[in-house]
This record gives sequence, C-alpha cells and structure tokens, in this order.
Amino acid sequence: MPWGTVVNTAGIYRDTLHYTTGCDSVRRTVNLTVQVSLAVITNPTICDGQSYTLPWGTVVNTAGIYRDTLHYTTGCDSVRRIVNLTVQVSLSQTINPVICAGQSYTLPWGNVVNTAGIYRDTLYYTTGCDSVRRTVNLTVQSPLNVTTNPVICTGQTYTLPWGTIVNTTGVYRDTLYYTTGCDSIRRIVNLIVQSLLNVTTNPVICAGQSYTLPWGTVVNTAGIYRDTLYYTTGCDSVRREVNLIVQSPSTVSGNAVICFGQTYILPWGGIASSSGTYRDTLRYTTGCDSIRRIVNLQVTAATISVTSRAICFGETYTLPWGTVTNTAGIYKDTVKTAVGCDSLIRTVNLTVDPVPSVTISKSNDVNCVLGIANLRASGGIKYIWTPAISLNYATIHNPVASPTTTTWYRVLVTSDKGCTTKDSIQVKVINGGISNGFLLPSAFTPNGDGKNDCFGVSTWGNVGNLKLQIFNRWGELVFSTTDPNKCWDGTYKGVQQPLSVFVYQISADTFCGPVQRNGTVTLIR
Repeated sequence: MPWGTVVNTAGIYRDTLHYTTGCDSVRRTVNLTVQVSLAVITNPTICDGQSYTLPWGTVVNTAGIYRDTLHYTTGCDSVRRIVNLTVQVSLSQTINPVICAGQSYTLPWGNVVNTAGIYRDTLYYTTGCDSVRRTVNLTVQSPLNVTTNPVICTGQTYTLPWGTIVNTTGVYRDTLYYTTGCDSIRRIVNLIVQSLLNVTTNPVICAGQSYTLPWGTVVNTAGIYRDTLYYTTGCDSVRREVNLIVQSPSTVSGNAVICFGQTYILPWGGIASSSGTYRDTLRYTTGCDSIRRIVNLQVTAATISVTSRAICFGETYTLPWGTVTNTAGIYKDTVKTAVGCDSLIRTVNLTVDPVPSVTISKSNDVNCVLGIANLRASGGIKYIWTPAISLNYATIHNPVASPTTTTWYRVLVTSDKGCTTKDSIQVKVINGGISNGFLLPSAFTPNGDGKNDCFGVSTWGNVGNLKLQIFNRWGELVFSTTDPNKCWDGTYKGVQQPLSVFVYQISADTFCGPVQRNGTVTLIR
C-alpha cells in the first residue's frame, strides 16, 4: 500500500495523514481488486492420419498436451486453456501364408479362399478409428512341368537334371518340392540312345601302289583308316575301318672296303672290284618286294694332304702326327686303314720366319727446359708401348713421352709375319733450372700447315693446376683454358684475328715446381 503495508486480498484499504495540530490532513483509500484466472481443460480424440484445430487456431496431428493463455487488459492471466489430444493409432498385421495348388486357406476373419492374392480386413475403435488393419498375402504354389527329349550317342552318358547319370534309352522322372512340401517342378526326360554299326576290312597292297578307300579317298601308306556316317543329330551311325597293309621291303645294307686292286664277292654271288652301290631284291608270294639287299663297296685309295705352316724363330711346331720340331723342312707321314690300305699321306711344308730386328731411340731426356721426349722404334709393322699413361699414343712407332719421373719405356714390335721382339729405353727426368725452363715461342702461324699452328704449353709435359689466359691489345680476354692439351688457334668468337701482338699470362704446377710466365706472342698470318 502507499503507506507500506503489503496485502494480496481484494478489499478497501484506508489510511489518514495528520497535521501537526492533530487534524486530518490526507485521507487515502485503496479499492484493491484481485483478478482470478479460469482453467479450461478438454480431451479430444482423432484418428491416425487426421488433424485437429486447437481452440486458438493451431492445427496439429500429433498426440500431446497443448496449452494457451488469455490475459486481462492488465496483463493478468484470464483463461488457461489445456487440450489433451489423443491420436488413436492403427496396428498393421501382415502374414504370408503358402498353400499348395488344390488346397484352401481360412482367413483370420473366417473367409475360406484357394486363390493366390492379397486379402485385407480392418477392426475399429469405438470412436470409429481404425484399430487393427489385417493383410494376408496368400501364395498358391503350383508345379511347373518341364519335359525334355535329349539324344545321346552310343557309348555316351547323360546326366539327368537331378544329377543321375544314365546311358540307356528310357523315360526318367523327378519332382522338386518347395520348402513347404508342395510340388515345385515335375521333370520328365525322354532319353534316346542312337545305336552304331562297325564295318572292318583288311586289304593288302605293295609299297608304291595306292588303294581307294570305300569313301573315295586314295591312300598309299599302311595304317588304320576310319570314316564315320552320322545321324542328323551328329551321332555316329556307321563306323567304317580299313586296316591297310602295305608290304614294304626290308632293306639290308652293308659297307665293304677293299684296297685298290682287290676284288669283293657280293652276297648273291657277284664279283665287284670298283667302288659303287650294288643291289638285289627278294619278293613276297604276292609279288611285292620283300628284301632289298644293298652293298656299298668302297675301294680305298690314299688321300694326299699337303699343308704349309710357318713359325717364328725360337718357337716349336707340333706336326699332325705328334712330332715336335723347330726346324724348317718338308715332313711326311702315312696313315693306314684297319685292313692295311693306305688311307692318308700327309705332307707339311714348315717355314721358320725370323723375328724382327728392332731399333729404339729417344730424342732427349726430360728437364725443365724440355718437358717431352720423342721416342722412336723401327723394324716392324705394329708397336705397343708401356707404360702408356705418360704417352700421347701407345700404339705408334714414334710416341711423345711426358714422364714426371725417370721411366723405362718398353716396346713390343710385331713383324709382317706376326713374329714379335721386345726392347726398352730409359727417359731420365732431371729437375732444376726452372727459371730457364718451360719456354714458349715468341710467335706462331695458324695457317693450317701443321707447323706451329697453335699457342700453348704442350711441350711442357705433365702439368697441373694450369691457368692460361691471352689478351689482345685492348685488354680483352680472347682465350682461356685449364686443359694443358688445349691451345689457342688464333680465333676469337669464331673470327680469325689479324697479325698482332697478344699478351699471355700462365701459371702451372710442373715436376720442377710452380711456374709463372707472363709475356707476349706475335700472331703471324
């Protein structure tokens, strides 16, 4: 209340304020009203699949408790509406019975049927809603009759559809059942076995003759020939067999050997003295050749073999008959057959070729001034030098040597006859005098004549860590390399340079020690 009192009951409440004199100053009256809310509860029922409109307009189709509240203008609850909605749900029952053809079935609601189909019935609530929906899917299992008429040939077997193997003409039956016990498939097999006739003949012909088989084919080889006539089904009807005998002569061969001038008596009495093939024939009573006798007579004459062989001086040669010799000459030997006839007269003309006479030389020893030495050998047509690692070429007669230490060079010289000789020579490496060594030309002429065509350090021998640079008069670098085998050919960017003086700078490690060279070289055209 305005004067602080708390109440919750409707009524008239009064309070008076007074002056200090005690007289009433303000008389306060409060008429308190308590607005009470009303609860309205309904319990509607609908069928499954229908909808319901709540009192406040909302449409629903699900069972549940729905609430709504109306308010006074003051905001207090006026009416509280509660709806307990029930949805009567139907139950579906489905069964799938199976009966055999000719049987009947009583449906759950009493009807008797014997035809396959879908049967339905519905029970209801007292409200009229569906309660239980009953469905019966009735299957009537009828048998299938399958008849086959297979044909097989004599000697074959037939596997019936149900697995039994038979080979006799007849009617075979079998029935398959559903799991319910009803007949499913009634199988009938009418099997026919087609019979066969065998006809055999045994003709005889001579070797080289021909025979016409009953079916027209002409043959001339012994063997068993077969032909078959067939039913329209493909089975054998008549099998014809011809065992053809070809009377072939057996051949008896012999090889006789006599010495030249002797004679030989043949098995049938003839006398022969010349090499050749002699024949005689015995016959069957049919007139066909029975035994053909062949004698290959060989009259042995000596074979003369002459060969020429060559060896190098100091080698040996083994003659075909095993004798070892090292002397030139004519050697002969005779081989006889088992019957004592001369078979082979062998002659060997043996030649002994001289070994090459080798001359070997060197141009100089190697020092700080001369970094290479020219080796030379003569006396043959083929040369192999060792060690090859410090040579420019190891298979020529005049290689260039660039040793870093004193080295013995050996050469194997081969003559035009294939004979060889070895020789060796020492190239000394002398250190010292580096200041006056490792010289370079003051000019070169790159004109392609093979002489002084290139400027480089090829005459220095084995060098390492080389750096060679050449500049023109304007200070341009026209050539640079670190490979001691490369040199400048007088071109720059593919263009031949004119007559001029060029500056070079060279540094390298040599067997005499590090070398630095700076100077000029003139290019002459």
